Amino acid sequence: MIDLLPHAIGVIAMIISIFAWQAKTSKNILLYYIPANLLWALQYFMLSVPVGALISLSTSGKDSIVLFANNRIRKIAITTFIITIWGVAFTQNSQWYDFVPVIGNTIFNIVLLMSPQNRQALSRACLLSSGSWIVYGMYTDAWVSVLSFSLVFISCLIGIVRHEGFKKPAFYLPQFVLLFLRPSQQCDRR
Repeated sequence: MIDLLPHAIGVIAMIISIFAWQAKTSKNILLYYIPANLLWALQYFMLSVPVGALISLSTSGKDSIVLFANNRIRKIAITTFIITIWGVAFTQNSQWYDFVPVIGNTIFNIVLLMSPQNRQALSRACLLSSGSWIVYGMYTDAWVSVLSFSLVFISCLIGIVRHEGFKKPAFYLPQFVLLFLRPSQQCDRR
């Protein structure tokens, strides 16, 4: 019989995560993600997936520090977090797929380190990070997480469109490709 409690916790985390990417500022996004990551950690512990649980728990702690710390402390917290998640992956007798969310979170946090107020960059990093968690959920049988991060991925796309809109491409690139270009690289078709 399937234990529904971890999946119910995942659904609550999913709802919080979806609301996060509709926020206008990176500070508000992080504010939503602190409780969401605590719930993800609880879900992964209950599903006996220690790497996912420890990454989510570490993420919540890091976000708590980043949200309220000065620039120097923020940089130290993010750098420590990146080192910690790689250490977790290497010390937990990990499978190859345990490194997928580590890579996604590393990219997201490097963006956060380099441009913490740049909602556009964070939104694009969200696409990579949530995509990595989708892959991870498939390999760890965390199907609610797959659904959740798929919806978070879609929410990131919606947030990008809502806050930035689409620009007409000069070379008829698919609209999805334009999401990864900086607005200064996009051009209007005249």
